[in-house]
Amino acid sequence: MKVVVAHNQYSSAQPSGENAVVAAEIDELTRAGVRVLPFLRSSDEIATFSPAQKAALVVSPVYARRAQRELRDMLRRERPDVVHLHNPYPLLSPWVIRTAQAEGVAVVHTLHNFRQTCVNGLFHRASVSCRACAGRAVALPAIRHACYRGSRPQSAVMATTLAVHRRTWSRLDRVLALTPSMAEYARSLGVAPERIVVRPNAVPD
Repeated sequence: MKVVVAHNQYSSAQPSGENAVVAAEIDELTRAGVRVLPFLRSSDEIATFSPAQKAALVVSPVYARRAQRELRDMLRRERPDVVHLHNPYPLLSPWVIRTAQAEGVAVVHTLHNFRQTCVNGLFHRASVSCRACAGRAVALPAIRHACYRGSRPQSAVMATTLAVHRRTWSRLDRVLALTPSMAEYARSLGVAPERIVVRPNAVPD
């Protein structure tokens, strides 16, 4: 069995549980005899980008052109059984789902946060719970409150991304939800209940 693990690693300047989970899963799958094809990008790469590449980051969360081309080439070359998507931002984009399915490859996505409808992924703002953008076609409150990295322009980019991909998530072949409440959230994205599995993160024995 071949599995493409697609993940945009968070900056090494910040500890990331999500990065740790992805690394552990790659190791576990490999030891179980699965051939893992890592399709990884790192936010650390951004520091090495040219001015033109940095300018292109404005559209990258919506459609990362280079990543889609490279993923398509990998899928056609390797013909994997499944793509397992973790974090798509900012260098992969949720378009990974559409690219894989266009090549006839099923897509599994682990829900690590609420980034499908909340620009900061937390449903949390100014030390309080916040769902002001839930159910909205465009996350205007997030822009007003500069919820993404304290920046209104960057929040506008992410709000646009969420609007463009609002229906992309319902296309997923399988969703791995970390908790029952995350499974309920997946249903709110339009994912059919029979395509949702509750699977907590794991650690070695």
